[in-house]
Amino acid sequence: MAHHIETVEEAYCKRVDQNNLIPLSDKTHAQIHKWMNEGREQERKVQAILKGFLRKWERKENAEGEGVLKLF
Repeated sequence: MAHHIETVEEAYCKRVDQNNLIPLSDKTHAQIHKWMNEGREQERKVQAILKGFLRKWERKENAEGEGVLKLF
């Protein structure tokens, strides 16, 4: 499941931008949407967290073993 960090409604031009998409499990995706629906301030906090995870992924932080990445 891919999640748009900035929603398609707020950033249509980023709808296929890989820097705006993050892979999530179905369960995590549902939880993210629940949090994001708690108001604009909460939505911004969730977006900041997800962008942080993408930066870690790009830098391959938290790598364990033979190139296996563990971010969550």
